[in-house]
Amino acid sequence: MRVAVGGFQNETNSFSSIKGTYEVFEEADGWPGITIGDAVFETLK
Repeated sequence: MRVAVGGFQNETNSFSSIKGTYEVFEEADGWPGITIGDAVFETLK
């Protein structure tokens, strides 16, 4: 059995001084960063 879990959250703010690059979405902060494979289980514990 295979299970896929996905999510994407984006808040657009034209007044932000920070550009929303791919690297920013890879970073883990208040939300988990991009996680692949068995690392998903550890990340979402």
